[in-house]
Formats: sequence, structure tokens, C-alpha cells
Amino acid sequence: MRRRLFAVLSIAALVCVSDGARAAGSMSSVPLLDVQIAGAMNASRDPRAIYTIVDLAFLKTIATALGEYAVDHQNAYPKTLDALTPTYLKMVPVVPGSPTGARYGYSAPGPDPRMGHYLISDGDAQVDARYLGPRPIPRGVGGPACSPGECVHLSYAQAIGVIGSP
Repeated sequence: MRRRLFAVLSIAALVCVSDGARAAGSMSSVPLLDVQIAGAMNASRDPRAIYTIVDLAFLKTIATALGEYAVDHQNAYPKTLDALTPTYLKMVPVVPGSPTGARYGYSAPGPDPRMGHYLISDGDAQVDARYLGPRPIPRGVGGPACSPGECVHLSYAQAIGVIGSP
């Protein structure tokens, strides 16, 4: 089961990440993602470890696609993530570990002006920010770092980067 889960998530992440990396002119992030997934598998039997790494990769891939879209559209952002397909993303990924198969949420502009032009959120993900290693993830806009096990949702704010929420 673990091996099959690793293969499915690795392939899904590779498809989405490789498209964003190819568009940006670099494929260097793809092997690193596989290493992170493999490390998460070895470090924990908790599937949230893998979901968290893949969720972060998907958030960053969508953010890259949004940036490319804005460059091509006079600094305007799309109304929906579907506008990114197929030019900037092959598909809008499903949130890893979502029990309902939910897609990423998107709002432009972000709900808080400090977030910038947009916010991408993972909705009903099953993640845990402690699996992201030593880099602290802020809890919300300007909040303190997430405590271990506290932030179970990740978002990507255009002006901030990755943020966590309970």
C-alpha cells in the first residue's frame, strides 16, 4: 500500500510540477520533489507526510502558473484556476489527501490586502506543516510560526508565500 501510494503521488506531482518547471525553463525541482516524497515515506508511516510535501509542490506550481499568466495578460490574474489550463497547467490538481477529491480554492484578490493579488488554498487537505522540515510556516498573515501538528491547511498568498492555518 505504501509503495503504491508513493508511486501515485509521485507521478501526480511529477506531472504538475514538470509542466510548471518546463514552462519556467528549469526541471531541477522535479528530482528534489521525489527525494522529499521518499524522505517523507521513510521518516513516517503517516500519509500526511506525503500529502504535505505534494500539497506544497502543487501550491507552488499553481503560483508559478498564475505568475506566468499575469505576465502574458498585462499583470491581470484569471478569475478561476480553470483559465490556467491547458496553457499553464495540464490540469488543476486535486488536493492531496482530500477525502472529497476537492480542488484548490482560489480568490483574486486575496481576502486580506496583505496577501497580494491572490490566495490559493488547499481546502479539506489532510496535511501537517511539521513535515515541511525546519523552515517555519507562519500561521496566517503575520502570525507566529505553526506549532507541530497545529497547521493542517496550507495556502499560498501572492505577497507572502506559504502560510498555514488550523
